[in-house]
Order: sequence, then structure tokens, then C-alpha cells
Amino acid sequence: MFLLISLLALTCASCKRAVETEFPPTEQMDGELPFTKICRLKNYPEMVGAISRLSFLDPEHFIIVSNAASQVLIFNKKGEQVRFIGNKGRGEFEFLSPDLVRVHDDRIFIWCNQLLKLIIFAHDGNPLNEIFFQRAIKDFVVWENLMCIYTSAATGEVGPMLKIYDMNLETFVGQGFGEVTNEHQILTSHHCAGGLALFNHYVYFSPIDRPKVYRINLKNFSKTYFQITDPDFVLEKVATPAHEFAPNPLVAIPYVFGSDIAEDLYAFNNYIVLMASVGDMKFEGMTLVDYSARRQVLYFLNHDLQPKRKIMSLPLKFTNACLLDTSQDGLYAIKFDPVLTTYGLYRLNLPGN
Repeated sequence: MFLLISLLALTCASCKRAVETEFPPTEQMDGELPFTKICRLKNYPEMVGAISRLSFLDPEHFIIVSNAASQVLIFNKKGEQVRFIGNKGRGEFEFLSPDLVRVHDDRIFIWCNQLLKLIIFAHDGNPLNEIFFQRAIKDFVVWENLMCIYTSAATGEVGPMLKIYDMNLETFVGQGFGEVTNEHQILTSHHCAGGLALFNHYVYFSPIDRPKVYRINLKNFSKTYFQITDPDFVLEKVATPAHEFAPNPLVAIPYVFGSDIAEDLYAFNNYIVLMASVGDMKFEGMTLVDYSARRQVLYFLNHDLQPKRKIMSLPLKFTNACLLDTSQDGLYAIKFDPVLTTYGLYRLNLPGN
């Protein structure tokens, strides 16, 4: 334990900036990102509620979460329901609102914000353990015994962006990583924003208010980062402290939902992908009146954080950053079909990818 804490204390000394190179010219797409339909999700034996999260269990199976319906369901790539995980309630191994789900090795981790607890299941649905916390979190990933937590600045916590919790020692270790700016704190109330991803023993994360990607080596806690310089990503600075700015909806709502933001990070075999939304969104008071200039941006970096590709498209319809996840062969999305009134699993199909 002493060695672990000592390594974390030396984080700044072992921090370095990734070699900066330019992205190739932006690839402009006329429409949305091209997704190919893999399957339609079947509504039996369980009627599927409004889906709020997607996470892959293995290359052939994925997990969907319905926060509103308190559902955690495993599907295969034929769209068939394999099993449900957990039950609604306040008792042991139960949840009221399954907000987040992650998979590591042979375990499924479900976070419930209402009960402030992490519930751990085996792949077959058998409960293994539960851990209670003092604060809400925004996101998390797990590697071995370490839970890497993307903190929720909306709770008033203005410490590090990423904190490491040792599930064996049942305590936080070190001082954490990432500076929380005033703008990041304001924008953290945006549900699907900020990025966190795991690949092998590296955790990657990004702030909401700037296109910057950090990489932490979870074996020795060394840190590397890459700051993306992009004229398409522009964010207005806010002089008013977050705790004074946020309670004023006339200014807070247009800022939170109209600003350029980093939405999420995705990690798979070839790339780390940062998804962002950029471009003007016009509001009249608290009402959105024009989003025709809004664009989706994908920044592709290799695992050493060297820029490889930038793609700009129209915003995604019938899905959001929370409904995307990676498997070994690429990036997937859950999208709603308004004609069939059902959900489907889709795979991103980009030329040269």
C-alpha cells in the first residue's frame, strides 16, 4: 500500500506531454456518420424501456440499461434477450436506478446514483459484492482492483477530475488526476459529456470544456496528455463562479446545451476516439431555435495519443454519446427507429477504418 501511494504522490514528476503533431485535413461528411444495422432488439420476454446506456460484454453480447425502467438486460447480436441482471429495490444487490454499467474480465459493474452504490455481478447474473460511496459519480471504469472514477463536479466537488478507488483496500489512493475548471464544472450537468475509456492497463479521460485527452498507466500511474488545437472547437469562458452561474437558467441552459463540448471517449484495437459537438446553437431565452450549424466531430488518435484522423458530420439522430460503446472490431451505437418504434444495434462503417 505504501508503494502504491508513493507512486501516486509522484504523479506530477512522471507527467509528460505527448509529442504534438497536426491532424490531417478534416474529412467533411455531407450527412450523419454512416452506421450499418446489425440487429433489431426484440421486446420479449422483457419489454425494453427507454435505453440510457450501452456496454459490450464480449464481442457477441452487449448490455443495455434503462434507467427509467430500472432494467439491465444482456442481448446477443441477433437482438435476442439472453438474461436480465439484478432487480429493482433498496435491498442487498438491488438498484433503484441503474445509471452506469461497465464490464471487466468476468464481472459486471452497475452503479446506482440514488443509492450511491456499486453492485458487482458475475456474467451469469449472480451477485458478488456491493460497495457504498459518499458522493454521486459521473462515470467509471474498472481495471483489476482499481475503480477509476470520473467525478461529478455538479455535486460541488472541485477536486481532481479522475480519482482512483482501490476496491480491495476500500479507500481512495493518491491525489487524483485532471484539473477541474470553472467551465468544466458548469458543463458537467450535461448528462452525456466528458470522456472515460479503458484499454488494457491504460485509462483515458477528457474534460468536457476542451478537447484534451489524458492517458494514465494504471501499473505505475504515469501520465501523458495531448491537447488538441482545433479552431472548430471554441468555448466561451465564464467569469462567474459555477455555483452562482448554474442557478440562473436563462444563462445556464443556453451555455450548457449550446456550448462546444467533448462528449465521450471510446477505445478499441486501433484507435482512441474523442467525440465532440461543435458549432453555434441559437437560443431565444431557454428555447433552442436553430441548431443547423451544429456538427459532430470525431478525433482519432492512436494509443500513444498521436493524431491520425478528424471527421466532421451532421449530428447523430435518435442516439447520443451515452449509447455508443466499443467492441474489438469498432464503434457501435444503439439507435431508436421512430418508424418501427424499436431500438437497434448499429456499427460505425467508415471508409479506411
